[in-house]
Amino acid sequence: YGEPRPTIPTMTSDDSAARSLVTQALARGQPRVSAVVHEALFDSHVRSRVVGLDDTAALRVAAARRRREQLRVTRNATRQRVRAPRVGTLDGLRYDALAPLRRLWRAYVRSLRPAEALSSAVSTRLWAERVSRGDWLGAVVRVAAAGRCASLVGVCGTIVGESKNAIRVLTRNNAVKLVPKQHVHLELYCGAEQGVVRLFGDQLAVRSAERSTRKLRRMSTIDLTNR
Repeated sequence: YGEPRPTIPTMTSDDSAARSLVTQALARGQPRVSAVVHEALFDSHVRSRVVGLDDTAALRVAAARRRREQLRVTRNATRQRVRAPRVGTLDGLRYDALAPLRRLWRAYVRSLRPAEALSSAVSTRLWAERVSRGDWLGAVVRVAAAGRCASLVGVCGTIVGESKNAIRVLTRNNAVKLVPKQHVHLELYCGAEQGVVRLFGDQLAVRSAERSTRKLRRMSTIDLTNR
């Protein structure tokens, strides 16, 4: 801060070298104009002023190169942000990492089992209704049948999300599949002791909060083709 500011040289009227340089450049650019006009232009525009003698064409090329480089860096940063896993999304999930969640869900399902005092048929039906109304996050599900999209049959994995009309399933290949609830039969695996609960997706096309209070119709099958 204590260093003196550098002095900027200026072209004065007695600077013959500068006058000669400018007049020669004007003569090359305007050969039909007389030398008197060149001298007048020097006195009115250059004399006692700071004049930059840099190559303007090279400066424009360098500025354009810097803009292109900055744009390339900005685009690469944007692509990296798009590809990077974001908080609150399913990007980066691994099937093996959800093993504790699956164990927690199986323990939750066991707690829904009715008392042993009920008959076997009544107990099984009541337990299946409780499972259909319960929380599915962490359940192992398999698409047993699909009426509209045959490629969904056999999709198996852990439920990692649920909406009104679909569920998101994380398969063993670490791929997230969107399975619609309409026109499908779902099988929830509840453990070796509890077995499998088959659900009809058409009856469950509601939000999870509404599903917990929804009364399901009792039926053994739903036609998936004639719809």
